[in-house]
Amino acid sequence: CLLTTNTTHEGLCISCGARKDYGNADAGHFISRTDKALAYDERNIHFQCKRCNGYLKGNFAGYYNGLKARYGDGFANLLLDIHSQSTVNQWKHFELEALIETYKMKLDLITAKSRVG
Repeated sequence: CLLTTNTTHEGLCISCGARKDYGNADAGHFISRTDKALAYDERNIHFQCKRCNGYLKGNFAGYYNGLKARYGDGFANLLLDIHSQSTVNQWKHFELEALIETYKMKLDLITAKSRVG
């Protein structure tokens, strides 16, 4: 993950810090993806090893500490506040299509950067 290891094939788990390749990791959510307001919010999704995300059921304490270390004291609480005020029940089709296009463009940029660097 470019953010933590400056590579496109591995990253550091937000919860435990383990270095894993993409095959042994997930897109872990701090707030469950059942909260539609945060399901696709990049601030809520981080590289997380399968052990923390699955076996440890998200490793909430580790994730909280990882967010604090990476972004500062109030960041996790910001996500918790958004969650507590959330009124989004369902995504609209056009909103999901826009998200798909956004992430296609981001993937193209990441792929281009990895070829250069």
